Amino acid sequence: MTEKFRSGCPLLFLLIFLLVFIASCATNRTGELKRAEATQNLGNALVSEGKVRQGYAELLKAYKLDPKNPALNQDLALVCRNLGKYDLSLQYFNRALKFKPDFPEARNNMGTVYLLMGEWDKAIFCFKEAADNPLYETPQYAYNNMGTAYFNKGDYRKAIESYQLAIQTAGSYFVAYLNLAIAYRAQEDWEKALAACREANLIFPRDPVAHLLMGRLLLKVDKKEEAVEELKLVIKYGADGKEAKEAQVMLGALTNEEGPGDRGQ
Repeated sequence: MTEKFRSGCPLLFLLIFLLVFIASCATNRTGELKRAEATQNLGNALVSEGKVRQGYAELLKAYKLDPKNPALNQDLALVCRNLGKYDLSLQYFNRALKFKPDFPEARNNMGTVYLLMGEWDKAIFCFKEAADNPLYETPQYAYNNMGTAYFNKGDYRKAIESYQLAIQTAGSYFVAYLNLAIAYRAQEDWEKALAACREANLIFPRDPVAHLLMGRLLLKVDKKEEAVEELKLVIKYGADGKEAKEAQVMLGALTNEEGPGDRGQ
């Protein structure tokens, strides 16, 4: 019995060593993941503050610690997109989807890169994949983006359908109403364009872009007095922005059209 016990000791010690080693590795890995998360949060905070390149550097540090993290790969993809590094952005999006195939947010954001690259069909594919995913909590973004891709292709009918789907999904979606008005304008359907623009103005009454669009549309249907009021609102809410400056030019042109005899009335 004694000899058997002695001959089993090395095996027992080896097993104990392996268990300790595995536990140590697990502890180290947990520490690495925590450091990666903290560095990722720092990187995203810096990006939010406008310190994009500093944030990018921190995200890359986090990536070295946790390269298979889907959310981290998407964060890097978004920063690369905003820096104009579209090919690198797509690489990170593909990695995010590789490690988390059911990731509609990444699929939608990937589509925005293709939008920026002018690859409309690839963008539409991404947006459709995202919108059709039942786990996607905000499909209105994908529908709106899809509308933009169709609009850029010159397919205004499908653009309108996509914007309408975005509005059906989220009724108070200002951007979708504004885009819908622009799509109707492209079809020269002035009344529907005005109706969509009015809805946008109801959602955000102080938005100078919507008021400027409304002013232009009203001029198309020869409602100059209403157009003047909209242009005044652009100046009121647009401060010194480009919309306010454009509205001032338009107002000046309308005043000149009235003629010298009308100005004093």
